[in-house]
Amino acid sequence: MGPRASASGFSISAPHFPPSLLSYIKIHDPCSVDASSSDPSVNPFLGKDILVLCGAEDKLVPWAASKEFVEKLEVGSAGTKEVIVEEGAGHECTAKMVQALGKFVWKHALSVSPKASI
Repeated sequence: MGPRASASGFSISAPHFPPSLLSYIKIHDPCSVDASSSDPSVNPFLGKDILVLCGAEDKLVPWAASKEFVEKLEVGSAGTKEVIVEEGAGHECTAKMVQALGKFVWKHALSVSPKASI
């Protein structure tokens, strides 16, 4: 958040970032937990199904800004982590991403069998 605000000419302070927002982020930001831990009392991502969709050419939120966090993200044996970095795509939702999302939701949220496919 800091580099993006700075690049846009904003400081991370009021009025754009009120103290209440900064306090909330400090407490609830997923990056503030040890997402690589296999301890469920520390890592809220364990057992979750996570889909990451990113454009390889995204200049607004580059993959490099998330790559380390996503690669270290531990979901455990009961969770799923699927990462798609689409070549040629920027900061957009492409047809390929929509199709991947549909398959992911079907497989992990709508089907009776977690092995179902469309």
